[in-house]
Amino acid sequence: MIRAENISFSYGAGPVLDGLSLELRPGEFVGLIGANGSGKTTLMRILLGFLRPGSGTVFLKGDPVLGLARREIAKRATLVQQDTHIDFAFTVREVVAMGRTPYLGRFTPEGPVDASIIDRAMAETETDRFAARPVTELSGGERQRVHLARAMAQDTEIILLDEPTANLDLTHQIEALEMIRSMTQQGKTAFAAIHDLGLASRYCDRVVLLSGGRVAADGPPAGVITEENLLRHFNLKARVSREAEGLHIFPVGPGRANL
Repeated sequence: MIRAENISFSYGAGPVLDGLSLELRPGEFVGLIGANGSGKTTLMRILLGFLRPGSGTVFLKGDPVLGLARREIAKRATLVQQDTHIDFAFTVREVVAMGRTPYLGRFTPEGPVDASIIDRAMAETETDRFAARPVTELSGGERQRVHLARAMAQDTEIILLDEPTANLDLTHQIEALEMIRSMTQQGKTAFAAIHDLGLASRYCDRVVLLSGGRVAADGPPAGVITEENLLRHFNLKARVSREAEGLHIFPVGPGRANL
């Protein structure tokens, strides 16, 4: 679904990504983890062509992403960004309906199929109960759910999410990840930057650890979220135990940098 080959990128002060390669396959829920500043958001934006890498190529369903028009990219993949701030007082339903934009002409009104998809996305995210409210009046957690609903309304085979559980209470964190996993069970591909390693271990099929501009580890959660990797790449001493629902990470204290 997405293949990144030898991706490098720099903002000028030094490389953020350095020869990174990655592949995302159909039906997978892949978690992206890494310390702050490791390049998770940058990678997400490069994968969908919002940023041009200094070197390397990203293929989106077999085609170089930089050779695709934005509308065509938006029909194949969507990105739920971490920043949910909106300056204009659109209603919740108007924001969710924006997910149908790639399929409609500039002045084409939504049809019955579009309306059905929008309504279903709002019902599944429980944003239908405040559909008429201006999105500027919502809490951060409520806005996060609105943007997830918008991504669901876009109805793409690939969904990228930058911290999808940010600003959500524990109940809605679980519900959001359950919805994402349900989408992958229907054949979609999800790639999510997740801060909570315990939740990543519970819901993700694979976990990719980003460190030093490269993929430091890639595999099943239990093989990536290890005490050694937490010490080496997060500078964190922790105990990791396997539970029935996933991994339990118990922080002990800061470790030694650059082990």
